[in-house]
Amino acid sequence: MSIFKAANSDLNNSTEIWKQCSVGEMKERISKEYRLPYKAIRELTVPIMATNTLEDVRRVAKEIEKMYNIACFQFSIDRKENQAHLLFNFMNRENGLTYYFNSSDQKLMCAMAKIILGHSDDKEIGKRYYLLNYYKKDHNVFKKLQEALQHRSFSQKSFRILKDALDYIENVCEGNAK
Repeated sequence: MSIFKAANSDLNNSTEIWKQCSVGEMKERISKEYRLPYKAIRELTVPIMATNTLEDVRRVAKEIEKMYNIACFQFSIDRKENQAHLLFNFMNRENGLTYYFNSSDQKLMCAMAKIILGHSDDKEIGKRYYLLNYYKKDHNVFKKLQEALQHRSFSQKSFRILKDALDYIENVCEGNAK
């Protein structure tokens, strides 16, 4: 799975677009700072819903930048295709190399974007990556759910099953179970 593709031009102008700088300006900055800016500018495309706004896309860009240290410098919404397009600078500022994201990293990133945009899980990505995102955001998310379930009227057996399921999910997210 590859959710990024190399980008060589600015996003198409639309009424819903944000630009920090052009692709040309970014390429110039990169080539001045680094020797080998191979595929340094990449585009991420994610599905959106009719209710999503530029602010929602900005939240996706900020979260990706915070989690993965790649900077978004343009994003736009294509209402005809129901997609958001984001351009990123993939250069690692510390070593001058481009970042590499394996398929698991990319699925995790895509699930995170879809969570922010209000999508439910999808079969291509898999529930695991949605659950991992919830866990990365709050390591106590499954414990909090268990506490909330204690105040509900479940049979003892049903509560035990739910508690075991949440314990198992937490173990998977911690890398202690498959």
